[in-house]
Amino acid sequence: MPAETEVKPELTEERRAQLLATGELWHTLAADPKTRKEALRLLKLGRPDQPIPELDMEDEAARKADERVKPIEEENKSLKAEVEGIKRHLNRQAWAQQHGLEEEDVVEIETFAKENGITKGDKAVELWRNQQLGTPRSTAREPGGEAYLSTLQKINPRDQNKIKSAVFTEANRIIRESRQRRRAG
Repeated sequence: MPAETEVKPELTEERRAQLLATGELWHTLAADPKTRKEALRLLKLGRPDQPIPELDMEDEAARKADERVKPIEEENKSLKAEVEGIKRHLNRQAWAQQHGLEEEDVVEIETFAKENGITKGDKAVELWRNQQLGTPRSTAREPGGEAYLSTLQKINPRDQNKIKSAVFTEANRIIRESRQRRRAG
């Protein structure tokens, strides 16, 4: 078989001028530091398999840097979220202490504020307390106080001497128990 000869099309003078102008434009873009990377990236886009060491080394360095920095950034993000949570918790505790509130009260106030569209904490406390004024609340009772209450219920409210006697008896019981606790503890 005879070797096929490659036929090169003849370039017209106009086509040669276009190719020369295009080459000069690419040379100008590649020589300018401001546009060099973009020009090389366009070349890489046109021929992905063409090695361009300048871009390949930069891409590899960026990939390695991302691999090392990404876990640190994620850890920082989680730590920042944790710190923000702690700050919110401490601010909430300080606010509750400033207003003399228990945790249950804070939860009630938050719910009350959400239901009524109140955005200011102090205003929510004020309105919540005003709402609570007629509402009876349970009080903690000392153990052993039931006998005292039943004794008081049996006494006529006009009999001052019996009331005083019951009060002194209960006071002595409380003092005696507190002394026993001190000795034991």
